[in-house]
Amino acid sequence: MGACSPGTAQDLDSRFLLRVRELAVGYAGVPVLLLRHLEIAAGEVVTIVGPSGAGKTTLFRTLTTDAEPLGGSYWIN
Repeated sequence: MGACSPGTAQDLDSRFLLRVRELAVGYAGVPVLLLRHLEIAAGEVVTIVGPSGAGKTTLFRTLTTDAEPLGGSYWIN
């Protein structure tokens, strides 16, 4: 997988606060999370739930730039 990109022009849609495409995150080159598609629109309330080790914190750390993605793209408005 290639490096993470900030998204394309089509991702720049003001209806969405967050858009994720094919986001891969890993540690020491080993993939631990693959999020294929996520869109959160303005006004939506979203909860991320799952068991321990499911990737909730890894996703949060990636979106806040504390973890480096292996590939994919995401855009935060």
